[in-house]
Amino acid sequence: MALKVPPAWTQGGTYTAQSDRLTAQGIISGTGILGTSSLAVTAQVSPNMTVNIASGWAAILSSTSNNGIYQIYNDAVVIATITTADATNPRIDRVVATVTDGSNTVAFSVLAGTPAGSPTAPATPSDSISLATVAVAAGATSITSGNITDTRVVASSNFVTGVALPLAGGTMTGALTLTPSTASVAPIKLQSSATLLSSATGGVIEYDGNTPYFTPNGSGTGGRGNLRSTFFYALNADRTLTAGSTTAQSLFGVGLPLAASTTYEVEMNIQTLVTTNSVTSNVLSILSSGTSNLTGFVIGGVDASATAQNIFLSGSANVYTSTTASTKTGLITVKALIRNTSAATFTPQIKLSATNTTAFSVLASSWIKVTPVGSSSVTAVGAWA
Repeated sequence: MALKVPPAWTQGGTYTAQSDRLTAQGIISGTGILGTSSLAVTAQVSPNMTVNIASGWAAILSSTSNNGIYQIYNDAVVIATITTADATNPRIDRVVATVTDGSNTVAFSVLAGTPAGSPTAPATPSDSISLATVAVAAGATSITSGNITDTRVVASSNFVTGVALPLAGGTMTGALTLTPSTASVAPIKLQSSATLLSSATGGVIEYDGNTPYFTPNGSGTGGRGNLRSTFFYALNADRTLTAGSTTAQSLFGVGLPLAASTTYEVEMNIQTLVTTNSVTSNVLSILSSGTSNLTGFVIGGVDASATAQNIFLSGSANVYTSTTASTKTGLITVKALIRNTSAATFTPQIKLSATNTTAFSVLASSWIKVTPVGSSSVTAVGAWA
């Protein structure tokens, strides 16, 4: 198709209906409703074999190439009839609105499905919009809200589908309502390669690619703070580790992939059950696997910095010695930082220094939280002075 001449709506021009439809398609790119309540299908207050179709707008993309968008409008509730149910098998009907160009008409209709043990709904016809499907049970004498499945979609727009809005700023005077998320579309997305503002501004949300921030102080004088996005994991059953081993074993049985050039705050609350049956002193250690190193440890109230730490369970000097078989329950609390220069997987580990013939357990409800706080070299978030 060649470039349209004359262009739409020039002074003294003559236009076909197709020209107007193509002009509409420049704004509305695909079939869907215009307004979230438009043409909704609902059951009657006193259910029977009819359904209501609400007022509202919709757009229907023509099935003919280069034929543009049809816009339809319903100004009042329309009652649509569901035909008599099959006596033996259920079926699924489809409620549609269809444009017929040659006769200049648009009409609602209910397409009856084929009764079957596992029925399917009829296909949506050309130049139509599907509004709902209706499950019609065998022998049904009424349609309730639970029988109706909304199939409406919001019409896509060339202004908001996958492109930046051509706006330089401004103030909204009304509420902004975002469409619900789907498996492929997020209601709002911050650019992952964004650069933070040169000066923190009150009420602003920012994202540097790894860490989200929010500036809570109205004047921005307090600086931006972390918009907490915490990774959390908890055991819902005891985790029994291998007996007779002095090899480090995974605390939770999982690891967390961490981004490069990021500092993470780590907090763990670990409950252990250990049975000792040797006169040998047994030291319990917490470690991390991979290239992610825990730094600035505070464990059980003891300051330390190495990746393997003695844990105080009972006894003294962070060592528990037993001359007879004894079972002890320990609570280990960990507060630490991970400063990650390269991407890695962080897997918390635990080990005993001496062989234990009886396995020890990490108990249910032990948990870990990992929160990004800034770059790998961050020393402050906020306007500290």
